Amino acid sequence: MKRKKTPGSGRKKGSKNKLNRAAQLAKALAEAGMTPLEYMLYVMRDPKVRPERRDEMAKAAAPYLHAKRAPENRDGHTIPPMIYTHPPLEAQCVTCGEYHPGDCPKREKQVVH
Repeated sequence: MKRKKTPGSGRKKGSKNKLNRAAQLAKALAEAGMTPLEYMLYVMRDPKVRPERRDEMAKAAAPYLHAKRAPENRDGHTIPPMIYTHPPLEAQCVTCGEYHPGDCPKREKQVVH
């Protein structure tokens, strides 16, 4: 059995949710002339803000200010980064040496008797 919509029920237009709050914060920062990083540093350095929130801002700002250490082996030498190159999606043709999917268009068709 279907229920009828009650007038005035549901979320009101313009109510606060994550997207609206993020948009409002971005707009306020743009008006104040602050970048998101400047805002994080401002909150992190404000002694009136809860310590938990300051910690979260420090974690969020850290990647923008401090580079990660490169991985090292047991001897303390830096390990070069692994670079993966994806093979081409088409296979190289044995007949003509070009890359194309499926059978080679230049290859002669064999006639079956």
